[in-house]
Amino acid sequence: MLFTSMQFVRFAAVVLLLFYLLPRRGQRIWLLVSSYVFYLWWDPKFGLLLLAGTVVTHLAAQAIRQQTAGRKKLWLVLALCYLFGQLGFWKYADFLLSGITWLGGLDPALHLGLTAPVGISFYTFAAAGYLIDIYRGKVEAATSFLDHALLLSFFPSILSGPIPKSRELLPQFRVRHTPNWSAMRKGALRFVWGVFKKLVVASLLSIPIEKAYAAPADFTGGLWVLVVFAYTVYLYLDFASYSDMAIGVAWMLGFTLPENFNVPFAARTVRELWRRWHMSLNNWFTEYLYFPLGGSRVPTWRKCCNVMIVFAVSGLWHGAAATFLIWGVLNGAFQVVGNLTGPWRKGVREKLHIPEDHPLLAAWQMLFVFGLLTVSFVYFRAPDAVTGTFILKRIALILRDGFGTQSVWDLGLSRRGLRVLLVTMLPVIWEDVWKAREKKFPAIEEHPFGYCIGMAVLLIAIAVFGAYGPGFDPSVFTYFKF
Repeated sequence: MLFTSMQFVRFAAVVLLLFYLLPRRGQRIWLLVSSYVFYLWWDPKFGLLLLAGTVVTHLAAQAIRQQTAGRKKLWLVLALCYLFGQLGFWKYADFLLSGITWLGGLDPALHLGLTAPVGISFYTFAAAGYLIDIYRGKVEAATSFLDHALLLSFFPSILSGPIPKSRELLPQFRVRHTPNWSAMRKGALRFVWGVFKKLVVASLLSIPIEKAYAAPADFTGGLWVLVVFAYTVYLYLDFASYSDMAIGVAWMLGFTLPENFNVPFAARTVRELWRRWHMSLNNWFTEYLYFPLGGSRVPTWRKCCNVMIVFAVSGLWHGAAATFLIWGVLNGAFQVVGNLTGPWRKGVREKLHIPEDHPLLAAWQMLFVFGLLTVSFVYFRAPDAVTGTFILKRIALILRDGFGTQSVWDLGLSRRGLRVLLVTMLPVIWEDVWKAREKKFPAIEEHPFGYCIGMAVLLIAIAVFGAYGPGFDPSVFTYFKF
């Protein structure tokens, strides 16, 4: 049941209607039942895995709450071993097995054929963060199994986040929610805005990307420049649109989920970029991995190692493949080099009398960071490391071979599709420009006429301009496979 399907619209309408008619405990029970129905819709057997993880972490949370210091740590370690053992088995068993068979000269086709349960990375991290927070004394363990089960299965965020912090979401389950029409209208608008970004803008962008990556050798370096930049924008819109929908649904129910993006393409350093992109995941890595490793309060060489470890783990979190590891290592290296050269670059600017807030400097830094991110995303999207390197090599050889004579129409996007894409990108760009200037959006939900016009325009655009290309499924979200 996808957010972009009519099935989900009907499902959400029923959930909302009954949710606000029930008392506090009834609301929690109904929300839990609805969340499990939503999750079981994908594959019923994976619901048992979610339930088992919920039971284990609830028992561990109660034990950590009640036991002495030494036993608390034991329960924490045992629970984390279970959680990450499950995650490792489903996501990495085949990857490790293929490595063993390659080293041993065995049949490379030998594998278990495992399919990772959808959302397992997200609810595992939410559970692990919850247990660590209890151990650290940052949050009280939920005595109610119902609250704990809701924390891990809350249907707006279970599939692809945002990853909620227990200390932020648990208190919201403990109060009765009454209809807030302003929040419901605002949530509905954000949900539809997310659908628009996904089904119109991101889906149109994906057409040339899918065609190019299906046959990398068929396209010149000039077209590959367009494709790799398009993919960076596509991935942002694809994931940001899902986050918009998840946050919008939560708002309609009276809940607040953390924001996941904050104008990442306005970042002027790689470090700033990763504070703006997939913020809930990066906050998790910072709090539960980077800080325990020593964070920044260590010698420079240790700090660099910590950054590289975090990004390498982040790469493997996204998938059991060399391409994701390369992606993570590249971004770690970009940040390390940026940190080490920061004082030198600042000194050069001071000697040249270039102020930090100079618009040309800001524009150059944003373009440079965007370019670095795009290079790393070549491996993120490529089916294997060889293909990713081939694409970058073809782009690098532009200086020798030129851009080539191929036309942009060879990428499969029609003239109508390109016109629609350029027009529909304008409000998306305006949204980020508005946020980058730190301006507050008008409360359109408080103005019935403007609200109705805005909703109507978005819905008409979704219905009329949803041209997705032959054989392409616009409902698939990239981050579902992580």
